[in-house]
Amino acid sequence: MPWTERKLTERVGIELTGLRLGPDLPAADRKAVYDATVRHGITVLPGQDLSDDDIYEFAASLEDEVVDVRNFEGVPDSPVTPLGNIDLYGNRVPVDDWILQQNRANELWHIDLTFMTPRATISMLYGHIVPPEGGETEFCDTRLLWEAMSDSERDRLRSLNCWHSIIHSRSRYGFDNWTQEARDRLHDAIPRPMVQPQPATGRTALTLASHIQAIDGLSSEEALALVDDLTERATIPKNVYSHRWTAGDFLLWDNRCVMHRARPFDLVVHDRDVRAIRLYDPANV
Repeated sequence: MPWTERKLTERVGIELTGLRLGPDLPAADRKAVYDATVRHGITVLPGQDLSDDDIYEFAASLEDEVVDVRNFEGVPDSPVTPLGNIDLYGNRVPVDDWILQQNRANELWHIDLTFMTPRATISMLYGHIVPPEGGETEFCDTRLLWEAMSDSERDRLRSLNCWHSIIHSRSRYGFDNWTQEARDRLHDAIPRPMVQPQPATGRTALTLASHIQAIDGLSSEEALALVDDLTERATIPKNVYSHRWTAGDFLLWDNRCVMHRARPFDLVVHDRDVRAIRLYDPANV
């Protein structure tokens, strides 16, 4: 085996050290990274040196398809997108930039693209420039909450159908600066069951996210209270991994079982250039 494995925490994630991504990476090693992410929820590959082309080449070689984010307002014409205050060309983004302000709602616990079809399977982030303080990314594995529940609570959650909306989650953070075109395009909420079995692992996860605006059979107040309660229970300290970024870190996580959130950093003082790409399974929207 060309790498060493280390648990990120006793309960969450794995680090693979000594594996270098790039065009020469064998197909078996690529599959091993994908499989480790499905099994452990989060995989960290430190010490990488990647261009956007390298990131795309690796992502496109895996078993799911690359999400085309170019239909989302304000995203550059590239499947690899910047997250932070540095654009694709190395320029500092103004603090009042529309995308930057909208993305600050990622400080809420969420699952990528549950408000779209198809939803994301694996997400990836590459740390190109990282701030010396702040800017961590935190993860929790919702399978752990499910496995700690009573049978009666599991039975209740199995029957719940939730409606996901990015307009709702951004509103919860305080962002409401949508164009009419964006409102028209993103207006419809997407229904998803709360409970998601995972055939690949034999485990069960919760599709839990700040994007949930309504739950069938519950009032608005009841739905939000349930989401907040489950989120608090899912993110107890022993179930959370907080990633302190180092330049060259490459992270993957499985949105079918993992929630995550960004932590704030000083947008005026520090630079953050982290590149994102996501996969989806066209057979499972």
